[in-house]
Amino acid sequence: MREIIFLGRGPTRVDCPYDKEVWTVSYSWEFTKHIFDKVFTVHALKEEDNAYLKKLSQAGCEIIATETSPDYPVTIYPFERILKRFGVKLFSDLVCYMMAYAIEVEKVDKIWWYGIDCLGYATYAMERGGMEFWAGVARGAGIEVINTHDSANLKPKNGMYGDWGDRKAAVAELFKKHKNVVEYTQVRNDIFTMTNNGQADMVDTSKFPDPVARA
Repeated sequence: MREIIFLGRGPTRVDCPYDKEVWTVSYSWEFTKHIFDKVFTVHALKEEDNAYLKKLSQAGCEIIATETSPDYPVTIYPFERILKRFGVKLFSDLVCYMMAYAIEVEKVDKIWWYGIDCLGYATYAMERGGMEFWAGVARGAGIEVINTHDSANLKPKNGMYGDWGDRKAAVAELFKKHKNVVEYTQVRNDIFTMTNNGQADMVDTSKFPDPVARA
């Protein structure tokens, strides 16, 4: 089984164990001196960044980019091949490029996400959909995607939609206690908020399956 770590720049990057092959995004070298296995970039880089990529390349790191460099060998990202295979241009950030590459080119079995968090920051709201789309494509291709506990990715903001399981029973009790619609709605929302934060004793959240984000 081939397992790969995808390392982003979000807070949960500190949890990365570096115990598997590591692919990362450009500028990750700003917070770690780890020698990655692959670095992906689609950006115009400053001279000092190119110098560091050269250092990584000399240490055995593969640089995957959209154009060549006179300073180090580059694997050109196979964009046309990937477009032909998937027929979509939903590449909202580098993680999307990495996911598509893993699915089409490298044939991996499991991908671990660290630092791919999308916590706050308006730009992440625009990028998150692409990451989650490619995570779904990966799972459809039989690749397991495992996210960190503290990441916002792959998790609906207000928990799983609908009344079901123990949550359904809890809501049924509300119908008995609260006849006023406004009061009922407020209490129901409070229950959901506590449930999703793991704070409600009346709902057993361990029975709520999380098919993607397990860590």
